[in-house]
Amino acid sequence: MKKSLTWWLIIFVLLALFIFLLVPDPAEKVNTLKGLGIAAVVSLFFVFKSLNEQWSGTITEIKTEHKYQADDDGGGEVYDVDYAYLKLDNGKTKKIRSKRDWKVGNRLEKKRGESEVRVISQ
Repeated sequence: MKKSLTWWLIIFVLLALFIFLLVPDPAEKVNTLKGLGIAAVVSLFFVFKSLNEQWSGTITEIKTEHKYQADDDGGGEVYDVDYAYLKLDNGKTKKIRSKRDWKVGNRLEKKRGESEVRVISQ
């Protein structure tokens, strides 16, 4: 948990330092730093949410979904994303992005305070 929060802090301190050094207008500097502060608070919420999760379950299915991402000029591209569907120990189903080495039947675990999902049995 400390490692994730340390990286979060380093990133936002560096961003604030770059803004402070590179933005010449004081009024614009203050507004930009306020925006950065709001972004930091929102991202901290998601960091804590992710670190607070705890679950374990078995992969029941791996599906590839086609996603479309639009470009600014009106075009776009389609790309594939693999998702693992898990049957959790509490009976619920969870959908997460699959890693390449995961297979149906793998048992996964996400511990509280850690950001990584681990394969605990194959």
